[in-house]
Amino acid sequence: MGTLVAVVEDDASLRVAIERLLRGAGWSCVGYASAEDFAARRDGAAPDCAIVDIHLGAANGLALQARLEKSAPTLPVIIVTAHDQASLRRQAVEQGCAAYLVKPFDGATLVDAVRAALAPR
Repeated sequence: MGTLVAVVEDDASLRVAIERLLRGAGWSCVGYASAEDFAARRDGAAPDCAIVDIHLGAANGLALQARLEKSAPTLPVIIVTAHDQASLRRQAVEQGCAAYLVKPFDGATLVDAVRAALAPR
């Protein structure tokens, strides 16, 4: 299957666009509409990287990031948001995000962030 990237984004059109972009860059993708869908995944997916929107409807992407830090501490998480705030950025960085991107971002920026997140450390 190769490298698998999970995309947790409640905006369906953006989620699909990100998945297409990442597939075009050579990665496998699986998308989730909410933090709850990702947490309850039954597809057996064990992602190598996760792209997580901060604002996920009723849930918070930073809370998901914090849970992942405990349950999968080596999983790189890229945080994306359309509502950049210094406090959110600081929290994401303190929780160890691999990258913090503000929407709209260009495809090359996201691909570069995923490459960097997946690079051996």
